[in-house]
Amino acid sequence: MNDKELFELFKAKSAGFDETPSDELWQKIRRKSVRRPWFRPQSSRLFLIVLLLLVIVIVAVCMSIFFFERHS
Repeated sequence: MNDKELFELFKAKSAGFDETPSDELWQKIRRKSVRRPWFRPQSSRLFLIVLLLLVIVIVAVCMSIFFFERHS
């Protein structure tokens, strides 16, 4: 099958796909695009707090190791 035959087959089969989606389908698409559960201001605030606490713990551990190494 060459390109021209493939194009003609696609053109013949695609005639049934010229329908537009219903209003109900568009509403579902809009609702899904607006609602993003993974992005919430509370979750980013929680992430920043956890990140800050992690940095504080790492700095405290490093400083205690350094302090105990110098005084041993």
